[in-house]
Amino acid sequence: MDQGVPLKVVGGLMRQYLGVETAPATTHELAGSVLMERLTAHITLLLDQDFAQLLQAMYRIDVPEQAFKQALRTDQPAQAIAQLVFNRLVQKATFRQQYKP
Repeated sequence: MDQGVPLKVVGGLMRQYLGVETAPATTHELAGSVLMERLTAHITLLLDQDFAQLLQAMYRIDVPEQAFKQALRTDQPAQAIAQLVFNRLVQKATFRQQYKP
């Protein structure tokens, strides 16, 4: 499986679900870290300014409720939530790649 393709799809899903703008990166590792940085920054903004929109996004992305609640109780909730979201979007991207018509 080409690791670059799911990250491109993850970037698209981030735009679709959260409105996070992403730019292409030159390497797989850089792409993943850039996506996580932008995702964490956006989730921090939502935690501070629009918690209802964050909850709606978690529902649409299908992040497990218990995992989300546990992430909120950590020392760095934005990073923990971003990791949950990223993992879920990677899973969705992988499924899309596996089952595309």
